[in-house]
Amino acid sequence: MTNYVKFTNFTVKDSLPTGDTNKVIRGAEFDTEFNAIATAVATKSNSASPTFTGTATFDGITATGTVNLSGLSVTFSQLDAGAVTLSSETFSDVDNQIPTNAAVIDYVAGAIPGIAEVNDLTAVVTWADVPDANITQSSVTQHQAALSIAASQLSDVTATATELNYVDGVTSNIQTQIDNINPSPIHTATASGTLANGDTVIVNSDGTVSAITGATQSAGSDATYVNNGTRPSSTSVTYDTNENKVVVVYKDDGNSDYGTAIVGSVSGSTITFGTAVAFTSVGIGNPTSAVFDSSNNKVVITYKNGTTGYGESIVGTVSGTSISFGTAVVWNSGPTYSALSVFDSTNNKVVVYSPMTAGIKPHAVVGTVSGTSISFGSIVQVDASVTTDSMSIGFDANAGKVVVSYRDSSTTEVRVGTVSGTSISFGTATVLISGNYAPWVVPIFDSSNNKMVLFYDNQAQSRTEVKVGTVSGTNITFGSAVETGFASLGADGYATGVFDSLRNKVVLAYTLQSPQSRYIVSGTVDGTSVTLDSPLSIGGYTAFLFSGSVFDPDSNQTIISYVDDDTDTGEAFAFTTGFTTLTSENYIGISNAAYADAATATIQIVGSVDDAQSGLTAGQAYYVQNDGSLGTSASAPSVFAGTAVSATELIVKG
Repeated sequence: MTNYVKFTNFTVKDSLPTGDTNKVIRGAEFDTEFNAIATAVATKSNSASPTFTGTATFDGITATGTVNLSGLSVTFSQLDAGAVTLSSETFSDVDNQIPTNAAVIDYVAGAIPGIAEVNDLTAVVTWADVPDANITQSSVTQHQAALSIAASQLSDVTATATELNYVDGVTSNIQTQIDNINPSPIHTATASGTLANGDTVIVNSDGTVSAITGATQSAGSDATYVNNGTRPSSTSVTYDTNENKVVVVYKDDGNSDYGTAIVGSVSGSTITFGTAVAFTSVGIGNPTSAVFDSSNNKVVITYKNGTTGYGESIVGTVSGTSISFGTAVVWNSGPTYSALSVFDSTNNKVVVYSPMTAGIKPHAVVGTVSGTSISFGSIVQVDASVTTDSMSIGFDANAGKVVVSYRDSSTTEVRVGTVSGTSISFGTATVLISGNYAPWVVPIFDSSNNKMVLFYDNQAQSRTEVKVGTVSGTNITFGSAVETGFASLGADGYATGVFDSLRNKVVLAYTLQSPQSRYIVSGTVDGTSVTLDSPLSIGGYTAFLFSGSVFDPDSNQTIISYVDDDTDTGEAFAFTTGFTTLTSENYIGISNAAYADAATATIQIVGSVDDAQSGLTAGQAYYVQNDGSLGTSASAPSVFAGTAVSATELIVKG
């Protein structure tokens, strides 16, 4: 620190006589004095919270509050001897002393006696050497694997009650260990879905296990939607996914051929219909076509006006079990011979396909729904060189393309249509069948495999065939024809089909002409081929006249509407597609308990005995059914589950 030193002797100046120039105090002198004062002040420390730099020397410190000695180096010799406990002094539990290392060691050694563990097993240990209190069941059990007692060692032994109780305890423990050894072969894996105790189980491709699920194909009872003494015709059906209702459209021959619609509710396999509503006050032609516009939640019905011969469409709104309509709109003010339609879900448009003009040429037109009305673009001719009344239309939701077929002399051809705005254009034709045209074609889009599946009639071979088509750009290519196994359906071709998106199967309902009988067949697409299941016979000789079908995604059933030519009534029923997760290879055994989804499950596999069954017959062989249950006869595929040894037990085979 720097102290202030005065440079000017003001007393001497004051004593000088008046007029002496040295008596005057000059500015430079003031400047010198104030600079000296400033330097002295700047190098002094504050009395409050001072900060010292360099080497500071203190001659004793008396402080109140906290003294921060950060960075201070203190040697042991500089400490007050009274604050340090040496090894020769008593080390007590106080907070005002600093013990030396030696003091701490001496304190610990004196406070905690030495403990030495002796594990000398070199000497012979007899029972007499071990206190009774140290012989416990657990101690013996711990070493029972090394325990060996010869019979000679037990001779002439008189056991006390206590000793006998001890032996019983050891024996019981050994038996428990034996019981815990599971002789039943098992497999543990992660459950995919829940498992119940006794469920038959399959292994999935990712190594998880699941309960076998499935259903036997079946048809519900007919529900009559019209019965007025005159046979209806021109049936079509669609499904309103907004209201979860089925809508059947038909020409009511008992009411002046008026176009009529009726709404049905599906519950289980039962359909209940509301009140029929006529949407025209004139007769209509055959056939009608109904589609659901999912972007506007509207039903669009397309038909031929029987009075003018024009093509018309009308928009319907479903509410509960009723339907109301806007005003009919003409899309062709000329000769119209039939009306087919699909909903293009890619462009949210309705595409109408119809043979028009005097030459019966295939044409298409695009409609746009707005509110309760529909407007149309310009009509486009699909092929000017053909004259046809044998046509079909479908929609490939993966490619976003319309797929149409038509008869061309002795050939049936297919074209791919692309919607753009309110217009549509078509690619080049691809032959579906040549040498003998198909009088009917049923196109079904398989959304699981993104394929167009076309069932058709090959009259030259007197059989029904199916081809799988792949849409690419504006073209379609087909795999080889697959024989369905049933005969030609005849020129009328009473057939209708949809895709079951739950079971990933195509479904075709058809009527054989000779003998006249009704069937439903489902099939699975594999690549460019299709494998068909065994057809389900509906029974009787009633034809599926003017039939239509739609898949109900809420009840997961196919709804089929048709005209019964025996009773002259309009009927509809629900069909459940047969399916199973079981294959000829993936069955592995039976669930040993109930498990939640994603839990680690124990599965009893081949050679184990499952005890969670009921109603079995001992000595009877059992097979896994398509729904996962057990039966005494094989299903398809045939999978042997095992042999019953009691009413509740089954030896797992597989």
